[in-house]
Amino acid sequence: MNLAAYVEEFVTLHRGHGSLTADASEPTPNGYRLEIACPCGVTFELTCASEEGALDNFTLAGPSSLHRASLGVRDPVGPARRGTMGGAMQSTKVRNIPIVALFMLVALAGGACSSVAVSALATSSTAQYMNSSGTFTPMPATALTVNFDFGSTLIITFSARGAVAAPTPPATQTPIVFIKCQIDGNACQPDVNPAEFLYPQFCCDTRAFTWVVQNVSAGQHTVAILWGMGNPTSASVSNRTLVVEAVRP
Repeated sequence: MNLAAYVEEFVTLHRGHGSLTADASEPTPNGYRLEIACPCGVTFELTCASEEGALDNFTLAGPSSLHRASLGVRDPVGPARRGTMGGAMQSTKVRNIPIVALFMLVALAGGACSSVAVSALATSSTAQYMNSSGTFTPMPATALTVNFDFGSTLIITFSARGAVAAPTPPATQTPIVFIKCQIDGNACQPDVNPAEFLYPQFCCDTRAFTWVVQNVSAGQHTVAILWGMGNPTSASVSNRTLVVEAVRP
């Protein structure tokens, strides 16, 4: 595994804990120490031996288990103990990495966690639509309250397994499930038309759609999914997810 992969793994594991901070020690005859610290107390450490501005040897110490945090992490128990949960130690060397490139990599890793936030809802419960008028109503148990520390663009994805009932008596018109997304009661984009989920009659298929909402202010917001029907009969959905990703512009 190369340096970029180690950093990416650490960022992926810890991005949900809050903003990560990157830091570097003063140069010493033995090299440099670079680290990325997570608010949870785990620190990703890079120990680098340098010569004339280039890293001739990069030593990364950490636990061998892939189920623990990335190689080169330190838990908050004490400075003499590297790794988490008592993992076995090992080291990796990477040759001829420019020191400037390494500093940039660490800085970018810290910024990645402070500029992206993700909230998600998942449920296997069944929701039923039985309104003969086809009017839009909130989908049960499919709303998510989010709270972001920064203004952002939201990427909102909804997916669900569903089916519709056949018309009675039989008809040539096909029942269609319409899906809308709202944030704080306002339509997500695009909203010229609702998303059409053409579920099969009786059973079953999975559909998904993604909306984008720009210039969302920091603070608390509510994202909700509404549904209705064209040529209405009845519909049911289960195994559904609602994922909201906030990205700093």
